[in-house]
Amino acid sequence: MERWERMNLSTLSFKILKTPFIIIMIFLFFECGFRIINFGEKGLFQFWNYSPQALNNTSIIENDRDSVLVYRMKRNLNTRYKGVELKTNSEGFRNKEFNITSNKISIAILGRSLSFGSGVKEQFIWPNVLQDKVKNNKNKFEIMNYSVPGYKLNQVIQNYNLNVKKYNPPIIFLPIFLAEWYIPLRKLPNKIENSFVKRWSRPTMYLGHLFVYWAIRRFIKSIGQESLASDWRVKAEVITRNPNEFLFYPDQLKKFVMKLNKDGKKVFLITMPRPEQSLRLITEKIRPQLRDWVKGLQNVEILHLDLSMGGALSKT
Repeated sequence: MERWERMNLSTLSFKILKTPFIIIMIFLFFECGFRIINFGEKGLFQFWNYSPQALNNTSIIENDRDSVLVYRMKRNLNTRYKGVELKTNSEGFRNKEFNITSNKISIAILGRSLSFGSGVKEQFIWPNVLQDKVKNNKNKFEIMNYSVPGYKLNQVIQNYNLNVKKYNPPIIFLPIFLAEWYIPLRKLPNKIENSFVKRWSRPTMYLGHLFVYWAIRRFIKSIGQESLASDWRVKAEVITRNPNEFLFYPDQLKKFVMKLNKDGKKVFLITMPRPEQSLRLITEKIRPQLRDWVKGLQNVEILHLDLSMGGALSKT
């Protein structure tokens, strides 16, 4: 009888553990397959160098004293991030040292992840590709990439005020995401708790190294994604009952561009691509509003990078 009970207990334990075990094995199968196909054997045996880990779970950023900026990239980095080599200059930007005595015309790029080149080799980042292109034009332009991944528009503006304005670049490239047109901005962005203990106590510190985890997370998010409200205050009330904590994206963008105009800057607004189908639909609805919005501004042009990448630029 006792033996029979032990057998039943063993059978029950096996049934309970069987399903999670199968799920984990399938999970690991796809993860290993993805890494081998894209990175070769190094993707498995040096997995820490080929990780999609979120920025706030890494040691490549540091807190900033400014309440709007919140954080910045560490200075003089020489490491790897998302599978590629990552170097920053003495000011914490993924660019060569800025030459303030140069006679070249400076073009400052105030971008985020796509312009920073998260997971992209240095020579393929679009600001660096652009630098190679302008060399053919008597090499009279110098690209200065001030992009920081994860920044919102108000942080981008503060980045300009604190780190870019002192170099007085005459041309500003400002990448924007039209899908964020009606997403409210926090006046003071959430602080990033990035101490060693905080990082290693988060579950995402471990799951974040897996590409399959991020794929599943993106899929779930796309299913439950709500359409963006046409009134940003409605969207703000979903997040908090106090809309006064937020700023309206177009208002902040317009104020910033008008300030740059007043300072004699030539501004190029660059519409950046987003892969999500739902966001692309929203983008196309907002694009005419952007064109009308820009008509009232001086020295401002729109470069539809998202359309040119999709081969649809001739339709605009």
